[in-house]
Amino acid sequence: MLPNDPLSAAVIGGLLTALGTFLATLAIRWLDIGREDKRVRRQVTGAINAVLAEMAANEARLTTQVKNDQWFAVELGLSTSVYRRTELILAEHLDHETRGKLFEAYAPIDGGDIYDLMATTTPTGITTTKLGLDLKKCAELIELIDVASAALREVRDRSKR
Repeated sequence: MLPNDPLSAAVIGGLLTALGTFLATLAIRWLDIGREDKRVRRQVTGAINAVLAEMAANEARLTTQVKNDQWFAVELGLSTSVYRRTELILAEHLDHETRGKLFEAYAPIDGGDIYDLMATTTPTGITTTKLGLDLKKCAELIELIDVASAALREVRDRSKR
């Protein structure tokens, strides 16, 4: 039974209001956390998909050069811009091993490690140099891209569960 005096009723009413406000605040916060988690998951998945697309394009360009033995193509149009734009998001949400594989796949492109300076000397003694592709390093890079792509796909698929 509730007391009949006005002071007790006011105190009980105030306590119920405070409790209701507290519970409503908790419910709203819980919903906000859920929405934020979904937003971050979408952002990470989008970053992974964009990097996978960039790596597939890089791999296709490199594979064409290696298969056709085209060492003389200096400007391949390999890209690292998507990876660079999403690097912070990926660094925050990928495990150390996957980040390492990504770095190994992108470092030779950024560092120019797939290029080789080739010098030739003519019969008259004139030496000329040409910048070309080191096809062996390009083939190795294709393997690194495959490994990094597989690791990224695994992370993406695991996060969908």
